[in-house]
Amino acid sequence: MDKQVNRITSGAFFHLRKVGKIRPFINTEAAKALVYAYITSKLDYCNSLLYGLPDFLISKLQYVQNTAARIITKTLKYDHITEVLAELHWLRVPQRHVFKIALLTFKCLNGLAPKYLVDLIQPYSPRQGLRSEKKNAQRIKVICLCQNQILKCMVIGHFAMQLQRFGTVFQKMYDSVSLFRDSRSC
Repeated sequence: MDKQVNRITSGAFFHLRKVGKIRPFINTEAAKALVYAYITSKLDYCNSLLYGLPDFLISKLQYVQNTAARIITKTLKYDHITEVLAELHWLRVPQRHVFKIALLTFKCLNGLAPKYLVDLIQPYSPRQGLRSEKKNAQRIKVICLCQNQILKCMVIGHFAMQLQRFGTVFQKMYDSVSLFRDSRSC
């Protein structure tokens, strides 16, 4: 994964240097559009594989996001970045991964994702209830169809199992993806 993260960061910094050079000549909206097109798409690519990376790799991706935010808002290097990310309505990189996978899981559970993904993640109810199980808790069953999908299933399955405690929240509070998405900041 180290090579993958290095490729993502080097490609993103290549585009950031280009945007940084033309930044004095364009307005904020154009800068946002360029950063969304070139940098954010690189950070969001393969979220399920980037979830759970060690901190030293996440910090590289976070540095890319911080630099992109500084270029958009023309913030100085030593100014605090937290307020800038909040102003842009951006989540930090680890939270971004969690949000994107949670949204994908939510879509799968509600039949709004493509069929090949809906078939992989399904609601699961055991034959017999457990005493340790909370009432109305939703369990998620992950199905692996073939050997070459094992890694994908393991990553999505690991995350989906961690989302069990949020399952009832997804089902009760958010009856559509637009409401779910509007309740979070991307």
